[in-house]
Amino acid sequence: MIAGGSSGPLRVSFTFKLSTDGRVEDIELVSFETDIGEEELLQLIEEGATRTRFEPVVVADVAYEIVGLRDAFVLNDTWIR
Repeated sequence: MIAGGSSGPLRVSFTFKLSTDGRVEDIELVSFETDIGEEELLQLIEEGATRTRFEPVVVADVAYEIVGLRDAFVLNDTWIR
């Protein structure tokens, strides 16, 4: 692998939850196809998640977390971290 990037496709599926303050938490890899390792892939997703914020779900002035969410993405070309 090239440090900081990849020359091959990357396919990943993962689960996560949204906390009561709208942050992505508890990311778990479900499946992946890439030439980088599992730990580095998880770190890559977590770094993106720290820059992502959602509007909290609030009902009757009570914030709720949303669990069991799933996402996936595919990169088919050279990508740089």
